[in-house]
Amino acid sequence: MEEQRKWFPKKMTVLTVLVVAAIVLCQVFRVEFLEWSQIGPDMLNAFSIMGTMLLFLCWLVWSLFFSPFRVLGRLGLTFALILVPGLFFFFFQPQFGGSMNFRGLDYRFSPAGESVVFKAASGKAAMLDATAPYAFAGFLGNDRNSVVPGPEPDSNWSTNPPEILWKRPAGAGWSGVSIASGYLVTMEQRGADELVTCYRLEDGEPVWEYKQTVRHEDTPGLGRHGPRSTPTISHGMVFAQGSTGVLLALQGDTGELAWKVDVCELLKIGQNEKTNSAGFKYTFEKSRLAWGRAASPLIVGDLVVIPGGYGDEHPKAGATLLAFDALSGEPRWKSGEEMIAYGSPSLAELAGTRQILLQAENQAMGFDAETGKVLWKHFREGNSNGDANCAQVTFVDAEHLLLSKGYGLGGELIKIAGEDGEFSATSVWDNRRVLRTKLSNPVVRNGFAWSISDGFLECTDLKDGAQVWKLRGNYGDGQLLLVGDWLLVHSEFGQLQLVRATAESPEKSIQFPTIGGVCWNTIAISNDLVVVRSDTEMACIRLPTRTQPAETGTDR
Repeated sequence: MEEQRKWFPKKMTVLTVLVVAAIVLCQVFRVEFLEWSQIGPDMLNAFSIMGTMLLFLCWLVWSLFFSPFRVLGRLGLTFALILVPGLFFFFFQPQFGGSMNFRGLDYRFSPAGESVVFKAASGKAAMLDATAPYAFAGFLGNDRNSVVPGPEPDSNWSTNPPEILWKRPAGAGWSGVSIASGYLVTMEQRGADELVTCYRLEDGEPVWEYKQTVRHEDTPGLGRHGPRSTPTISHGMVFAQGSTGVLLALQGDTGELAWKVDVCELLKIGQNEKTNSAGFKYTFEKSRLAWGRAASPLIVGDLVVIPGGYGDEHPKAGATLLAFDALSGEPRWKSGEEMIAYGSPSLAELAGTRQILLQAENQAMGFDAETGKVLWKHFREGNSNGDANCAQVTFVDAEHLLLSKGYGLGGELIKIAGEDGEFSATSVWDNRRVLRTKLSNPVVRNGFAWSISDGFLECTDLKDGAQVWKLRGNYGDGQLLLVGDWLLVHSEFGQLQLVRATAESPEKSIQFPTIGGVCWNTIAISNDLVVVRSDTEMACIRLPTRTQPAETGTDR
């Protein structure tokens, strides 16, 4: 018995039990812990991973210096402790969700994007008209505010559930969907190729595709691979930005290339090139934009506007915002000296002036819509290679904008004032406990904002920034739209739900399962048809409505 006690690592066992128990308890009671601590779910999961790694390191130190074996035994035990997990992670890599939540394991040497056989495109589409009824012509809708008028959804899904019209495989990436004239366009990564693809809305049949051999990955693998931005439909064309910064203008009916501009090449931003374990070459920027180009092109009259940024090698060649002629691709102007982040530009009239709004790396900014002149800036913490600003600058009214962000920064309401061509931005309120969006954007109506805030669905009073209510649910880093009086919410885990947009206790539908994969992609709606996407699948769902939808249900 005495010999057994000598060999038994009592202190290490106690330490292991304590650490594992703490991690398990924090995960089991994660909702309560997050509400009490006010840290983000990403931090909780990061602490769990770090705790596990430190525990493993303690076992290595014990085996090498404190175990009761002789030198060769200690070395052998240490080697075994390193070899077994080392071999496992040599063949498999963990996949994480947007909040560092564990989502599964991938075999490192599988040819990602090649295991699925995609149906060939059939040919020419109808002319895509962004002004047609029920068009959802770009990122977050026609006005980039996640707000869509009717038809009024029916929330009684127990007796009148949504209907999945079709479901199909999708290439990797986080692009959303744009809809016009009964067709949808999106972007996908299929192995070595990045594509802009067009499908029929009614049945999901592929119509055309434009392909270029380019692939983005981030070295840690947390953002995974593939395009990030949503195509924009305008002028009968499709404008799309790839993850490596290639801006494309394609003919809307055929997908043929009209023009393209390599933004990184234009701004002298260098690219690193590597080959992954599956044999695919990929690139990432030599700058502070680790997660790839994510901004969706904005159309301002006859201009295409896109964020630029700069590289560390040639910073003076960069610019915050770039404008190109929509028909020819010729550069028209560039403006700003701030590094960019991952939000898309939007258009609004503030203080009597039409402005382009952008959340840059650590500045919210306003630009003159005609000339691109920087009108105002407002500091917001952020590092585009770390605690990045991803959410949009959200328009509230002619004087106010809402800023939101995850990583514990929260929400802020700012006031924009202008007189004699001079503009200023001042903070009205700042609350780190609300509007902690990370990969999504809030919606605003009647003095309130609704958002997916650190995995919770939340209502915030815009008057003072106070939290009105918080709804627990398995939302993760999902997405939402305001449709009539209802929030249409699609969780990170492929669950669709309706929640009434009210400051009162919220009415909600049951959750409806949709697609597999990680659902960070924004959702789109055309009349009563909802299109959802993940990094592996895409589906079209008919939403039950209280009012009679249009007969076709295929264009908005």
